[in-house]
Formats: sequence, C-alpha cells, structure tokens
Amino acid sequence: MAIYYSEPNYLKADHQGHLDDLHSRLDNADLHIYGQQDSPHQDVSNTVQFLELARLAGLIYPSSVSGDFSGRSPQIDSWTRLALDILATFNSCLYPFSLIIIGCEIDRDED
Repeated sequence: MAIYYSEPNYLKADHQGHLDDLHSRLDNADLHIYGQQDSPHQDVSNTVQFLELARLAGLIYPSSVSGDFSGRSPQIDSWTRLALDILATFNSCLYPFSLIIIGCEIDRDED
C-alpha cells in the first residue's frame, strides 16, 4: 500500500520497509516464462515485454505517489522512458494498469 509522504504514517519504519521490499523485489524480478518452451519465439518475447512493462509500472507507481520529492524524479523519468520504448514496439496493449501509470508520468505530446 502506498501512502503519500504528507501522511503521518509515511515516516514509520514499517511503511518504509514495505516500500523498500517492494522496490527490491520488482527491481530484481526474474522475467522468465516457465512452461512455454513450445510457444513461438515472438509470443514469448511479447509476453516478456508485457511483463517488463508491468514491472516498470510497479516501480513507477509507489515511487510517484509516495516519493518524498517535488518536481520530476530522474529515476521515474528513466523508467517511464524505458516503458515508452517498449510500448512503441506494440500495436496495442491490453494492460490498463500499466498504461494509466505510465501515461500519468508523460508530460510531452510527442510521447
């Protein structure tokens, strides 16, 4: 659960511990697909890209809503740029959570 940095529980060690654990797990996530050896290579590749998109959205969201900063974050900008690069390779994306989170970080019409 993400809490805004202005809320009283934000500085509590257990909340920060949960955020740190989530960040670590997402940052080190293994994006292999098990049991799909017989699938065409492109299907597996697309699935891995969709998983990476969800992973990036999962990193962006708690950092964005719970971050103790004002303005733009270079780390969030980097994750957003990676996500946009992945999205550019697809004709469509059926994962609204990822699209909404990434879309909220875009501030240029070109993106």
